[in-house]
Amino acid sequence: MFVHLPVIGTPILLFLGWKALRAKRIKVYKLFYWLTLATSLMTVVVYYTGPQTAEWIKIHMAEYPKELVETHALWGRFAFIGSVLSGILALMAILNYAQEEKPHKAVPYVLVLVLLINFIILIYTAHFGGMIRRPYLL
Repeated sequence: MFVHLPVIGTPILLFLGWKALRAKRIKVYKLFYWLTLATSLMTVVVYYTGPQTAEWIKIHMAEYPKELVETHALWGRFAFIGSVLSGILALMAILNYAQEEKPHKAVPYVLVLVLLINFIILIYTAHFGGMIRRPYLL
């Protein structure tokens, strides 16, 4: 179940980022940054469960789609990179607030853009994961 949290959390973050950009309130920005950082950390944990899951598939599935597993892993790596980038951007903003400074005005816009791109990658990655686990849906 944990692997679904980044896929579900990212569109929520996009909505919260859009709301923060419209409201222009520090409280909403801070919530946006903190939740982005938390989601990024969850995605990192999910990424590192991949090798154990691949081993489980090899053991428990007589015939598994090796090409799909490889493709899912590749796109998972891209999602991991996007998530780390969004987490770094969020952490930069959080640290600015901790130093009683305001983050650069471009940070939330760049973060929303990174989240949007990463959401597309996450959906694509999840699609391959679903095809591995539920081949009868092909």
